[in-house]
Amino acid sequence: MVRLIYGENSADMLRESMGVTTNDTSSIFQENWLNAFTARPEYRPSSTPMVIYVACDPNGGGSSQMAIVSLYQDRNNFAICGMESHAVKGHGQVRTLLETHVRGIRVSFPTSFIIFIPESNLGHEASHMSHMLKDIPKCRSLMEKGEPGVITTHKRKELYANTAVERFAAESVFYADKFVCMNPFEDANRRAAKVKKMFRKQLSVYSKIVVARGKDSYNIPKIVYSGKDNGEDDIVMTFQIGLYWSIQFVTGRTHPHIKELKLL
Repeated sequence: MVRLIYGENSADMLRESMGVTTNDTSSIFQENWLNAFTARPEYRPSSTPMVIYVACDPNGGGSSQMAIVSLYQDRNNFAICGMESHAVKGHGQVRTLLETHVRGIRVSFPTSFIIFIPESNLGHEASHMSHMLKDIPKCRSLMEKGEPGVITTHKRKELYANTAVERFAAESVFYADKFVCMNPFEDANRRAAKVKKMFRKQLSVYSKIVVARGKDSYNIPKIVYSGKDNGEDDIVMTFQIGLYWSIQFVTGRTHPHIKELKLL
């Protein structure tokens, strides 16, 4: 009934009926940062990227999108070199979207090592995806607790968000001059522009939400980072996963890490 009363005004509904407030009425990413990001010239690396990081957030069914974001590091800059987003249906479409993108990355960056970073919150989905890429040369998956993929917790979402805010504020996020968008379920002439537009929209509504835990003093508020109250946030989440874990990989805090693969 409350949802019917408030209709599309999700912010008012959350505030009035669920005790949810936000520390700001806008995204955690300032509008001027996003405008500068989209206006920035495409990034040309100083040399062929040593590693391409391919992050993937599987979808949980329904209208949720499976998102893929590929990026590389170069001189303290981060260049997004590929993106996909699609509401895949079934194992076949998951495989098609993932393999098509990664093979596109391999063609554009034939000598670079590929580090695959799937989110593993959906049970064995990350393991299935990792297995799909077993025949891709020079490709390894990040592992956690002996399984492919990384787990996203509330604490990690905060780390992801803080890392992304720092990089946008420092003007160190770019689109790469070689950009891969291979979504076979979209128009080839429009898919790259479409996914970039979706990314920009999701960035603009990605917020820090404070959820009240009750009137008792020991019930501390819960902090949630999300853009789903105003649409989807799959591409933004996937970008943040790739950004954060690419830094952890270089600094030796992952398995495998850059020295284990003898890339330094």
